[in-house]
Amino acid sequence: MSLARPALCAATFLFAASPALSGPFESPAGFVILKARLEGRHALRLLLDTGDPLDLTLHEEVGRALGLSASPPVERDRLGLGGRVRTLVRTARIGVLEIEGLVWRDREILLAPAAPQFEAGLGERVDGFLGTGLLRELRLVIDYPARTLSLSRHAPVPRAPEEGGFPPDAGSDSTRLHLCSGRPFVNVLIHGREKRGALIDTASAASLIDVRISGPTGSPSGAPLDLVDGGGAVIRTAPRRLASLGVGGATLENILLVPLDLRRRLDPLLPDRPAPVSFVIGADLLSAHQVVLDFAAELFRLEPPGR
Repeated sequence: MSLARPALCAATFLFAASPALSGPFESPAGFVILKARLEGRHALRLLLDTGDPLDLTLHEEVGRALGLSASPPVERDRLGLGGRVRTLVRTARIGVLEIEGLVWRDREILLAPAAPQFEAGLGERVDGFLGTGLLRELRLVIDYPARTLSLSRHAPVPRAPEEGGFPPDAGSDSTRLHLCSGRPFVNVLIHGREKRGALIDTASAASLIDVRISGPTGSPSGAPLDLVDGGGAVIRTAPRRLASLGVGGATLENILLVPLDLRRRLDPLLPDRPAPVSFVIGADLLSAHQVVLDFAAELFRLEPPGR
C-alpha cells in the first residue's frame, strides 16, 4: 500500500549498530506480519510494507476501536499499481508504539479505509501497515525460512552524500541501498551486465518487471495472475521468465516476473527517483532468503537462510 507523501531524499550517514532485538513473525503468502503493542496495552498485527514511506497506517475502524482522537477527514491520493484514487483519510497521534523491544514515542499516524480485496488475497486480517518512516535508523534482518526478524537501532555519524544517481555497490556480498522518496532502491544486474533500478517492496506478493525490458524475458510463462494493490485495484497479467538477475549480492536464476508498465504506474510515487524503476523485488523472491535491510547504513543483501 502506498499513499502520497512529500518527497524525501535521505542524507547519507555512517552508523554504529546497537544490540539486536529479535522475535518471530507470521508469514502468510510470504508477507511479514509483526506483533506490536500500542500505548502498552493494545495488541496490533502490522504488515511490513517497505513500499510505503509513511510511519504507520492503521485501518480507520481499528483507530475507532482503540479510541484514537482523529483529525477531520481530508482528501489524499491513494497511489498504487492501479493508479491514483482520491480517498478520505484522517490523522491521529499515538504516545507509545513497541515492536520487539524497540519503542517509538509521540508519532503522527494515518487512519485510512481498509482494502477488502487486499486482505482477501492475504487470507488474514491485519490492523495496518508499518512503513519505512519508522525504519530509517534501523537494521532489519528478516530470516524468512526461520520466520524470525532482528531489529537494531543505529546512532548516525554524518558523512558527505554521494553525487547523483545510485550510490556505488559496497562490494560483492552487498548492495548499496538508496532511500529516496522514503522507499528503498537498489541496483540490479540483468544477466550480470545490464544495470537497472529496483524497488524493494515486502508487501508486493509478486516481483515485477517493466514492460520495456521485454527482450531477455521471453514469452509469457504460466497462467495470468491477478494482482491486488493496497488501494484495491485488480490487475491481470501473465508472468514472464528471466534467466538471471543479480540483486543484493545474490544471483537469482530462472525466475518468474510479472510485466507491467512500471514507469507509468510508479513515476507519480517517486518524483525524485534517481533512475527509472525497472523492477520491483517482492515477497515471492525475498521469502527464500535471509534479507538484510539496513536503512541506516544504506545496505541491502540477500543471504542464505540462517547465515
